[in-house]
Amino acid sequence: MENKLTQIQAFKVMLTFLDEYYDKTLSDDIGALLSGLALLEDDRPVDSAVWHDWAKAINNKNIENNLTSLQAFEAMINFLEDYCKRGSSHDVLILLDMLKKSLIKSAPNQPIWNNWLKCVDKILQDKEKKYGYFHLLK
Repeated sequence: MENKLTQIQAFKVMLTFLDEYYDKTLSDDIGALLSGLALLEDDRPVDSAVWHDWAKAINNKNIENNLTSLQAFEAMINFLEDYCKRGSSHDVLILLDMLKKSLIKSAPNQPIWNNWLKCVDKILQDKEKKYGYFHLLK
């Protein structure tokens, strides 16, 4: 049976996935996106509007909690589509296209899907819940 993700866990998976994608590409567009997605220690995004957008992306799938890996992946696609509608982001559009194509193929050996599943495992195994946090300096 597949593990289910809460909304915040699914968000952290997306954050982890995008962070790893950024590490590979060093895209300014992805970096800009990530700057607003970073989480504070209380699991609130630095940009408060982000959580509303994430909830909307999940609700577009008529899911409130306990998302499968695929449902979380689809929510990330919804989130990125809405993000791109609000502004021009060439590299995010390229990533979005790759994500959609990997979803259509839905082959278990797809590199993008395998990376996603690794991110899911990473978050589910993260006992300290410290990955992806932005710590403010005092």
